Amino acid sequence: MSRGCAAALVAAACAAAAAQPAGVADALDALLAEERRWSAAADKGPLADALAGMMADDAVMMAQGARVDGHQAIRAALAADAAMTDARGAWRAVFAGVSADGQHGFTAGMMTARGTDGPSRAKYLAYWVRRGGSWRVVVYRRTRAAADAPEPGDLPPALPAAIAEMESDAAAIARAGQSLDAAERAFSDDAQRLGVGPAFARWGTAQSINLGGPATPGLLVGADAIARVVGQAFPGVPAPIRWAPDSVIVAASGDLGVTIGVIRRNPGASAALPEAVPFFTIWRRLPSGDWRYLAE
Repeated sequence: MSRGCAAALVAAACAAAAAQPAGVADALDALLAEERRWSAAADKGPLADALAGMMADDAVMMAQGARVDGHQAIRAALAADAAMTDARGAWRAVFAGVSADGQHGFTAGMMTARGTDGPSRAKYLAYWVRRGGSWRVVVYRRTRAAADAPEPGDLPPALPAAIAEMESDAAAIARAGQSLDAAERAFSDDAQRLGVGPAFARWGTAQSINLGGPATPGLLVGADAIARVVGQAFPGVPAPIRWAPDSVIVAASGDLGVTIGVIRRNPGASAALPEAVPFFTIWRRLPSGDWRYLAE
């Protein structure tokens, strides 16, 4: 096992990775080490610079109910936020995972920023892709957390059961993406038929997480807990909201991916709900072939 495991997500991640083929453990180690490197940079320099630095050229960031596309636009958006440019910060993943080909992964955790107005807390979710040997974030979201939000405990990582061969057939990769696109749409269709809460219970697993809002301490863990919260926020049948992906990114191994799209208010729903809000959801494909949401 590499030295990265000694430094922490994490005993939980390292213990689970140790039981996996070496490639999986190495990929998880490398991903967590890269994230720690950027966190260390944020602790010494402007938080905005560190966050922008870890973004891929084609990254997407969800911020304040809007979507920002591309590295340069993200850097500009972060630089325009005085609270970010004047702050130092650090973050730590409490949940992470990688795809079976070791080229895609995700991290979720807590961030603390120290600015001129005092400390603040946030929760974050990032989807990473390894290109040319370097991990970079391709989709990112951060949401406020209560100032006194407790540090959540580490969760067992989401790791593949075995190493899978990287699919080199572009048509096969496209089919995996189409399958994930269809899963997200079926998820929304179930919300119309069953209600938002029951749909979230059906399409998640005990390992699924949700960042929750500022009033939620830590992360929501488990499909049932997530379903209770979102069901209260969006009650009724049919659902007051619907959603669909505009784009999909999927690992060549076909077992991990992310959908990026827009949540829209349904006709007749309360005008208090936003008309449209961007979203992204990280998904994992089960051995049965079914997709289930893993983090959002």
